[in-house]
Amino acid sequence: MLLDIDQYIHSLRPEKYRSVIIHHNDLPVLKEFFIQSTEITSGFHIDVLKQFQDHDELIKSLDSFSVSKLKNLLVKLCQGNSVVFLSNLDFLLDTWGTPEKLDFATLIEKQWNSFYSENTTTLIFGLQTDYWLEQLTILDNKGRSRVHKLNEFKAIL
Repeated sequence: MLLDIDQYIHSLRPEKYRSVIIHHNDLPVLKEFFIQSTEITSGFHIDVLKQFQDHDELIKSLDSFSVSKLKNLLVKLCQGNSVVFLSNLDFLLDTWGTPEKLDFATLIEKQWNSFYSENTTTLIFGLQTDYWLEQLTILDNKGRSRVHKLNEFKAIL
């Protein structure tokens, strides 16, 4: 049975950690799904690459941009939004080695703690499918995966 994005996000509300990854081979298709999902869920979409392109201080820090800096940026960008869809952040993962990718997985798995006032937003990360993602296991408190392929969701027309 395919997941409905709105129902899926609603099912995350009781979770302590409300961040997930949705991945797909075609990033423009994934981004379009996210844009359409914002309308359905009353969410907000952030193109992370565009954030970097529009802010010189972010571009200048790219070589040293860590997962903790990403978390701080997300806290700033997500204020006042209950659901945020984040697309086009693969360029960050491409600059990170294995330790940083593991830090990113940890951020998603157990650092974006919804019990803290600055982390109440549900984060939906959109990434390009790769081997690392396909091996990643992040579970909710009921043992269900928080890493999904886009084709697990109903299409949005």
